[in-house]
Amino acid sequence: MVKRLLSLLVAVILTFGCLCAFASTDKLEDALAQLNYYLTVFGSEEDIVDVDLAEIVDAFSKLGNSGRGFYNYSYILLLLERGDYRIASIYKKMLENDKGFSEQLDDKAFRETYPSISEVQDLLYYVDARVAENSGDKAEAETFYLLSGGFFDSAKRLILLSGGESADMYERAIALFTDGGYEEAYVLLHELAKYKYSDSADFLEMCGEILIDKGIDPKTLLNGDQEVDEKDEVTVPVQTAAPTATAKPRQTPRQTPRPTQKTHTHSWTNADCTHAKTCKICGATEGKALGHSWKAADCTHAKTCSRCGETEGKALGHNWKAADCTHAKTCTRCKAVSGKALGHAWKAADCTHAKTCSRCGATEGNALGHSWKAATESAPKTCSRCGLTEGNKLTWSSWSSWSSTAVTASSTRQVETRTQYNYQRWHYYNTKYNAWYNHYKKYTGAQYKSGSGEWQYKTTYTPLAKDGTVDGVQCYKGYWYLKNTVKQYRYRDLG
Repeated sequence: MVKRLLSLLVAVILTFGCLCAFASTDKLEDALAQLNYYLTVFGSEEDIVDVDLAEIVDAFSKLGNSGRGFYNYSYILLLLERGDYRIASIYKKMLENDKGFSEQLDDKAFRETYPSISEVQDLLYYVDARVAENSGDKAEAETFYLLSGGFFDSAKRLILLSGGESADMYERAIALFTDGGYEEAYVLLHELAKYKYSDSADFLEMCGEILIDKGIDPKTLLNGDQEVDEKDEVTVPVQTAAPTATAKPRQTPRQTPRPTQKTHTHSWTNADCTHAKTCKICGATEGKALGHSWKAADCTHAKTCSRCGETEGKALGHNWKAADCTHAKTCTRCKAVSGKALGHAWKAADCTHAKTCSRCGATEGNALGHSWKAATESAPKTCSRCGLTEGNKLTWSSWSSWSSTAVTASSTRQVETRTQYNYQRWHYYNTKYNAWYNHYKKYTGAQYKSGSGEWQYKTTYTPLAKDGTVDGVQCYKGYWYLKNTVKQYRYRDLG
């Protein structure tokens, strides 16, 4: 008895675990879709956002470990929106340390599904840009906005940094393009093209073609694929006037080092079900999250954590086994019964199957058998009920030889006719004119050279052209005279 109860308990736990996993996956995908939509629409030309970033952050927070990285990602954006740059920088450090999350965002399938959720490095550059902009360091802010590859609303902020005038940004891009700074120019022109500024789209296309010729994929400049080491220096081109017919070399760029890391004493918060022990200042972690201590759900109670009281999903409800022809609907968990047996659901008989119940397979009567329709030229022997075919469609035999014997056409016999034209002429040598002559009848008179005459014959299937008359007899081209015509027939049969 005890073994049976243990087996039943294990089955319930496994079933519930699967249900929870599916529910958690659906919630994560919904939250990711909302975040991707938010990032896509915010900062676009329309700039219409009908989703709440705080609600997105809250959705990720309820997903536990599966949503932790995306919680930090979206929470940084919310902190920047609220102007809390110090805390945003702390969470930025947490993302830098979360290598597994970075790899998750680099996954090809993820990138195709959520293209606006940029790689972690793009967000990190964006945070640096916002912090620099807030502190009044315009040059450093511009550098990091460019490095972010157009992430989020970088385009608008770059334009605002230039005094709200797109013209300054456009002139800078053209100057870079003219002086050979194609990579930096491409990023600026890409941002301007989003807002259809001037003829930036044309320059963007030319710049892209030049980069491809140089073996550089322009897409990598926008997706954050270029790695920048903490010790590397980032160059910020000096703004120049609009390009002229003969451009001068660029001025020496100002060097802006990346911010350096500071040391501090950790201020720890205790671990809970979903978070490891965490430093409030830098976001460093120690150990692991405790994880929930779940009490399994049953038909009337949701799954509940005994440590934090969080619930997941809903009460299981009855696990109904569908009714069949002879049994009512029954709960496999508590054995409750609902409704009545369904009875048979008959499917009508066809050519090869008797009347059959689609639920239990019971049969009644016999199969109908095929209703054949004879083969034709366009279709083989076919059942008019089920469409089954047998053999091949009928085909025409080869044409017979031509014959003067009359043949009649029918539905299974095709007939073609033609006319045979038979011509003749008496060919002889005329001694009076010392020339060969042709005549419609045999001539052996005074002008006939003895032994020179003969009958000549010609057969055609199109009539020769008429060419005057001789003694009232019609003459045809070539001095031929029609002897007779014969109608000929040929046929082929369908079978």
